[in-house]
Amino acid sequence: MLFKLKYSKVDIIKILFFLLSSIILLFHSFYYLPFISDDSLISLQYAKRLLQGKGLTWTDGVPVEGYSNLLWILLISLFGLFKIDLIFLVRFLGIAFNILTLFIFFLIYDKLKYKNIFVLLLVSLYYVFSGPIAVWAIGGMEQPLLNFLFTVSFYYTIDLTNNKITKKNYLKIGIFFGLMCLTRNDSILFVLILMVSFIILNGLNKKNIINIFYFILPVIILIGAQIIFRIFYYGDIIPNPAYIKLGISKWQFDSGIVYLKDGFKSQLPVILFILVFFILSFKDKLLILLFSYLSIWFLYLLLIGGDILPAYRHITIVILIINFILIISLNNFLNLYKKSKILNFTIIFLFCVLLLFHFKGQFNDRIIKKAKAELWEWEGKEIAFMLKNGFNEPKPTVVTSSAGSIPFWSDLPVIDSLGLNDYYIPRYSKKNPLDKRIGHNMGDGYYILAREPDIIIFCGPWGSMGPCYTSETQIADSQEFKNNYVPVLFKIENINRKITSIMWINKNSSKIGIKYNDNKIYIPAYLLSDDLRNPVFFDNKKNQFEIIISKTVPAIVKNIELDKGNYIIGTDKEISGYLEIKNIFSNKIRNVKINTNIYLIKSKYEIKLYTDKQEIVNMVIINKTGG
Repeated sequence: MLFKLKYSKVDIIKILFFLLSSIILLFHSFYYLPFISDDSLISLQYAKRLLQGKGLTWTDGVPVEGYSNLLWILLISLFGLFKIDLIFLVRFLGIAFNILTLFIFFLIYDKLKYKNIFVLLLVSLYYVFSGPIAVWAIGGMEQPLLNFLFTVSFYYTIDLTNNKITKKNYLKIGIFFGLMCLTRNDSILFVLILMVSFIILNGLNKKNIINIFYFILPVIILIGAQIIFRIFYYGDIIPNPAYIKLGISKWQFDSGIVYLKDGFKSQLPVILFILVFFILSFKDKLLILLFSYLSIWFLYLLLIGGDILPAYRHITIVILIINFILIISLNNFLNLYKKSKILNFTIIFLFCVLLLFHFKGQFNDRIIKKAKAELWEWEGKEIAFMLKNGFNEPKPTVVTSSAGSIPFWSDLPVIDSLGLNDYYIPRYSKKNPLDKRIGHNMGDGYYILAREPDIIIFCGPWGSMGPCYTSETQIADSQEFKNNYVPVLFKIENINRKITSIMWINKNSSKIGIKYNDNKIYIPAYLLSDDLRNPVFFDNKKNQFEIIISKTVPAIVKNIELDKGNYIIGTDKEISGYLEIKNIFSNKIRNVKINTNIYLIKSKYEIKLYTDKQEIVNMVIINKTGG
C-alpha cells in the first residue's frame, strides 16, 4: 500500500487514513503519561539484569521465572544494547507495535478485497479511540506486541477460508502463533482454537493432518525450546506466575464476572453494534473463528479472575478481535445492500456517532481513569533512589510488595513478599482463602524473616505501620519482628515534592543497624527517632540521612545495652545540649551535658539527646573511655 511507484486516489486516501489514525493514537496515548505499570517494571528488572550480564533474573540468589512475557523481555534487552533508556524504550515499542498493527489492518482490508474504505477508517478509529489500547501503548507491558503478532497471524489465517493457503503459509501462521506464546504463555489458547476450528471446518484427512503438522510444528519448537530452557535454567517446568495466579475458586470466578462486565461496559456501544451485523453474517468462517477466539478468552478471564491492573489490560486483544469482526461484518452487510446508498450512508453515519460516544466514554470509565491517576510507581522511584543512594555501600536486603519500582530503581537485593519473584513462596506456601486479591494472596512471613532482611516495607513503596498482605501479616505477628525491627518515617527532600515512606529497620542488622566497633557504638540517624512525627530526612544532594533535634524534640536511643564503665555520648559533630539517661531496670534518670564523661553500670538504657537549638544530626556515638 505505502510502497508503490504510482499511487491511485484510493491509495492516497488509505495512506491519509493510516496517518490520521497513527496521530490520534499518539495523542491519545500521551494523555495517559506518565503512567507506567509496576508489573512492567518487573519485566524491565529482568531485562536490565540481563543487560548487566546477570542473566534472566530478578535479584541475586536462586533464579526465578517471575515473568510470563519472555519475548517482550528479550526484545527490550535487544534494543537496550544500544543504551536506550528502558522506560522510553518500552513506550516507543508499545506505540510502534500499535502503529504496525494499524498498518496490517490496511493490508488485511486489501487482502479481503473490500471496497468501502470508510469502513477501514472507522474500525481504525475504533482501535485508537479505545482507552485500553492507548493506556497500554505507553504502560510498558507486552500487549502491543501481542496484538501485532495476532494481527499478522490473522492476515495469513484469512487464506484458510478461501482454499488458497499453502504449506508455507501454515508455517507462517505457526511461527507467529508460536511467538505469541513466547509473548504471553496463555496465547496457547488461540492455537488450540485455531486447530479445532480448522478440523471442524475442513475435516480430518491425511492432507489436513499434514497441514496441521506444518502449523503446529513452529509452535511446538518455540514452546519446547522455552520449556527446555526453563527446566535447565530455573529448575522447573512451570513458571512462577502459574503457581501464584492459576487456580479455580468461586471468588476468582466472581471477580472474573465483574472484570468482564466492566470490560464489556467500556466497549458496550460497539459490541451491541457488531452483534446486529454478526447475526446477518453468522455463516462467515472467519467470523466463526473470531468469535471462537473471544469465547475461549472470556472463559479464561473468568477462571483466572480477570486482572487488577488499570485500563483492562486483558481486553486489548478483545478490542483487536472486535476490529476484525467489524471489518468483516460491516462489509458483508454493506455489500449485501450495496444498491441502497441511503442505507449504506446511514450505517456509516450511525457508526461515526457511535464512535464519538465511545471515545467520550473512555475518559469517563473508572477503570481506565485509574491509569491517569496511578502515579505511585514514580514516587516508588524516589523512594528506591533514596535506598540506593543512602545504602549503596552495605546493600541491605529489602522486603517489599512493590516488585517493580523498588528493585528496578534501587539495585538492591530484594525479597518479593507476594512471592511472584521468589522460589520458595509459590511452591511451599498456600493461598490465603481470606485474601481475595488476584496474585496477592500467597505468602510466608516466617520464611522471609528467616532470611534476616534488613528493611521491610509493608503495603507498597509508601510503607505502613501495619501489614496489608499474607506475608506481611505473619511478619507483623512474630515476636522476632517485634524484638528486632523499628518503624522509621523517611522523608525525601530536594525534589519537586516531598515524599514519605514508613520502613521497618532491623536495628540489629550487620549492614545498616547499630554498629559496635571496639569501644564505640554508632547509631545512625534513622534509628534515633521514636516518633513518626519526627521524620528522618534524606538529602539527595549529600546522599545522607539526617534527623532534626531540638530542646523539645530529642534523638532517642532505646534499649541499648551497655557494660559498666565511663562513657562520652555525643553526635557526629560538635553540638551543645544535654542527655537524659534512663536506666530501664531501675528507672533512675540522670541528666548530663552532651560529650561529658559519665560512669554507667551494666544495664539497658534509654538515652535522649536534647540540643540548645535546632540541629541536624547524622549519627549518635557512644564512646567507652574506660572500665
